Amino acid sequence: MKIFETLTSKNILMPFAAIYGIGLAPLLVLPYLFSAYITSFSISESAAGLLVTYNLTAMCLAAFAVAPVVHRLPRRPLVLLGTALAVLGNIGVVMVNDSASVILPLLLSGIGYGVVLAVGNAVVAGYEDPEKTFDRVVLLGTVLFIALLVLTPQFASRFALDGVMLVLIALHLLCLPWLMATPEQRDLVGEGASVRPPQVGKRSYLFLLTPLSLAVLAMVLFYFIRDTMIWMYAERIGVHRLGFEPGALGFIFGVHGATSLLGPLLLIWAGKRFGRSALLIFGILASGGVTLAVSQTDSQWLYGGLVIAWSTLHFFTYSCLMGVGSVADKQGRVVAAAGGAVMAANGIAPVVAGYSVEWGGYAGLGAGLVLFVGLTLISALYVIYRVSKVAEDAQDEASPQASEA
Repeated sequence: MKIFETLTSKNILMPFAAIYGIGLAPLLVLPYLFSAYITSFSISESAAGLLVTYNLTAMCLAAFAVAPVVHRLPRRPLVLLGTALAVLGNIGVVMVNDSASVILPLLLSGIGYGVVLAVGNAVVAGYEDPEKTFDRVVLLGTVLFIALLVLTPQFASRFALDGVMLVLIALHLLCLPWLMATPEQRDLVGEGASVRPPQVGKRSYLFLLTPLSLAVLAMVLFYFIRDTMIWMYAERIGVHRLGFEPGALGFIFGVHGATSLLGPLLLIWAGKRFGRSALLIFGILASGGVTLAVSQTDSQWLYGGLVIAWSTLHFFTYSCLMGVGSVADKQGRVVAAAGGAVMAANGIAPVVAGYSVEWGGYAGLGAGLVLFVGLTLISALYVIYRVSKVAEDAQDEASPQASEA
């Protein structure tokens, strides 16, 4: 009962609505969007991929542009403006009839998504316990992911691209009451507020160029490149390499979506017993190992078990990544920019995966996965070191003050 009350509080529902209900929503239905572009506009897979890239690039650039100054901008008007741009862009997608005309609406909605995602991440970073808040936001996000896995195919099969867009538009409008509760920077008082004065002007942007900020962004970027690389080929491996029937594979991915709920729940339990740094390292290695095994296995049974475990480990590790990132900057600029890193990774991964497979088949794909697991781990170790160092310095500064008092 207590966890239900926590999950339904406005401090959880508001960032959930911004991050998942708006910002990451198109990524949750990306496979259906991709297929719908091909069907509705009668275009090739590469042309459909280019449309996805336009949308994700706009999201990425908008998130990076807003992130350094999000602590100084009026958040509620900003998040509502971003939502309006996303809805208007999606309406524009419904109204056009060819792939050339759809580019402008996709850019418009992408800007809206990036802005809202940056604000949502920044709000969580300003809370008293951002790590715990991210755990609960991701838990609700997995519930939404499952719901969209069930609902979106029904509309996509009947109305193609229009159906997918209608699902997104309806979702965004349903999120509006929670978005109206977006707190401003000045509303985060007491323990929930940042202890550091806001930086202004060029210094706000330069903060993202500090070693710690760059390491957090690199950690998120490398992690999602690795995850998206295997996601692009997961269905192809199952059908063409292992001989799954589409219906059987669809069932496995349905279970994959359902077990994603276990990731945040597992982290909530483990977070009370183990250090967050150890859990982050475990998540990076475990999720990397599972996706590597998915790319290399010749067993249908093992493939099915790995795909189901994959979603649990992904959402477990994602919560760790964003939680540690939020500790790095209480003003929320780093985690706001991390949303842009996620978008950038989703745009980079298909190209890297394609070249890896062309270079060495699935063994080449596996080599690419190992490379990005290693890069993610190196970045994470540096972030952990720097965050602990900052905490130690803050404690040392506080000790003399306490003794003087």
